[in-house]
Amino acid sequence: MRREDIVVRSGGQDCAGWLYHADAAEPAATVVMAHGLAAVKEMRLDAYAERFARAGYHVLVFDYRHFGASGGQPRQLLDIRRQHEDWAAAVGYARSLPEADPAKVALWGTSLAGGHVLALADELQAAAVIAQVPHVDGPASVAALGPRQVLRLTGHGLLDAGRALLRRSPHYVPATREPGTAASSRSRSSTKPSLDHSRCRISWEVSCLEPS
Repeated sequence: MRREDIVVRSGGQDCAGWLYHADAAEPAATVVMAHGLAAVKEMRLDAYAERFARAGYHVLVFDYRHFGASGGQPRQLLDIRRQHEDWAAAVGYARSLPEADPAKVALWGTSLAGGHVLALADELQAAAVIAQVPHVDGPASVAALGPRQVLRLTGHGLLDAGRALLRRSPHYVPATREPGTAASSRSRSSTKPSLDHSRCRISWEVSCLEPS
């Protein structure tokens, strides 16, 4: 098993990724995987990829545009349409590999990405899909939060839209929180690059609350 850093082009930007080469004598199946809401590949996707590679599968792991080491401005922008485009680009890259069997590409997604792979399985002609705790129904998830949280999230979206119209910097909401603090409080320090994934800008045009 060997891992190399790769770049997948999507929408004119670079998506940073890892490619795990399995020890296979013939073209083998490939697993394409990405993380969930506001997360990046360094958050333990390597552990899953290594297990697949040891079992004889090539594995392509990537970060969406606007996240992690990938390109794209503004940073931390969660846009479902663009993330679907990134999935299509990653699968195309995997199918182009000489050591890969283009008819045997599996999609692996967790959380929000779990919803992505379910939505894209037919379009991308996936041989298999693994969806771990998938996000499959945005409106139902929001409704379960209760009226107060719905109003709060709507307010965040309106604030970001207003700042965009005024050409100001994006409005971010925390994707994670410290113990004892509210999720809508100020996000953790952005001075440490490893914590960049703790913030997320919700695209007003393509909201992360939209069904996957």
